[in-house]
Amino acid sequence: YWIVNIAGANLSDPFHKSAFILSGINETHQACGMPAIPAVVAGGMPGNSNIWTTTAITTVSASVDNPDCQIPSGDITMWINSAKVGYDGDVSGNNNASIDTIYAIPAAPRVVSPITYRQGETASPLTAIGDNLLWYTDPAGPGNSNAPTPQTATVGTTIYYVSQTSGKCESPLSTIRVIVIPQIDAPEVVSPITYCQGDVASPLTAIGDNLLWYTSSTGGTGSPDAPTPQTATAGTTTYYVSQTQNNCESPLVPILVIVKPLSTYTIDTTVCNSYISPSKKIYYDSGTIIDTIPNKAGCDSIITIHLTLNKSSFSTIFISACEPYTYIAPDGQIYTDSGIKKAVIPNKAGCDSTITIHLEINKNTEKTIDVAACESYIAPDGVTYTDSGTKTAIIPNASGCDSTITIHLTINHGSNSSQVIYMLEGDKYLINGHKYYKEGVYNDTLVAKNGCDSVITTEIKLIMIPNTITPNGDGKNDFFLPGYHVKIYNRNGI
Repeated sequence: YWIVNIAGANLSDPFHKSAFILSGINETHQACGMPAIPAVVAGGMPGNSNIWTTTAITTVSASVDNPDCQIPSGDITMWINSAKVGYDGDVSGNNNASIDTIYAIPAAPRVVSPITYRQGETASPLTAIGDNLLWYTDPAGPGNSNAPTPQTATVGTTIYYVSQTSGKCESPLSTIRVIVIPQIDAPEVVSPITYCQGDVASPLTAIGDNLLWYTSSTGGTGSPDAPTPQTATAGTTTYYVSQTQNNCESPLVPILVIVKPLSTYTIDTTVCNSYISPSKKIYYDSGTIIDTIPNKAGCDSIITIHLTLNKSSFSTIFISACEPYTYIAPDGQIYTDSGIKKAVIPNKAGCDSTITIHLEINKNTEKTIDVAACESYIAPDGVTYTDSGTKTAIIPNASGCDSTITIHLTINHGSNSSQVIYMLEGDKYLINGHKYYKEGVYNDTLVAKNGCDSVITTEIKLIMIPNTITPNGDGKNDFFLPGYHVKIYNRNGI
């Protein structure tokens, strides 16, 4: 449409009120289909919906609807001539020229939609490509020039709208859908992982889907290949891993890899009678000894001992055994009970070698358990049973002696069953938390009363209800549904 500014009206005369006519436009834009002959656009005629004020000379605006005019791209300006005419048909000779601009409606701004966030993820303000953007949460308005920042605290979908303005015209609205999906849990990992310097390391592992591995807590570009830690140098390295589900990546979880250092020492020592090394080994002879013990880091500390022994020697030994046990000490004494024993024998130098013996004779244990299992049972000693009954298993107890376990075993068995379900198209069948809508054969595993698997095979058949029945015996639509009877009545109910 065109807005025509017309000046010069004199509406104070009730008998000779004036009407305004559109006398034409310049030939440049005649193609828009504007009328070439005068056309009344507004006036003071009784009953006219555009009754103007009866004030003196003023400037007013009116609209001409012309849907056939194709506005060129961009804004255009045109000159319009107007004149005043009385109801008696006389046209005033004082024409007025006015200038107006026709503004082209701009295209909707370009947007990216949908935008997906994880629940709780920090969102960024929405963006669009366009000029003088206006943002809406309701397409009915009002608009706001400040781009909204989506909320991610709640799972769901929120729709935003945006337009751009060129000149005096606002574009159609573009739609941006913001989808907030549930937070994805980080994969399960074991941390820290400890190696000693020089150990052969294995690739890192985690439990999750579509794992991506990182070397920085800030992410970057992840690799699907699990890294293998280096152990050549002592120190600590942190790796990070995520999992991806439904195109969304979980938070990163760290895995701490600690490489502990080795250490070496040399000791020169001279002792009498006997020598107990740092690893609690007892030495009775001079010489060079290589002893290995854990250092403070828990790795090997390799100790070279230059040992000289003189005169008598002393040593301590530890003996642990299960009853019944008879221990013969180095001096020939026989022990059948636990305790600290002493034995004295000559060493190579002819001196007394006093041996302290820590003797521990542990007891065997027994217990009885009742077990119910499905199909088969693996006993603590690794034997597999498929029948019920009383079984016996012998395994080491905490002291390393026999633990005899009497097992009262009950073997239960699972079951299998099948069913056929008929339902209408669009209905659903629910079993074991599963919903089925289509024809097919489905297997569901439930837990029976005895705790074993109960497999139910369900065959679903869809029943189609015909909308036409012609029981004329021609073999087409003669029946409604198998097993159903249909009665047909005429308009009189007969």
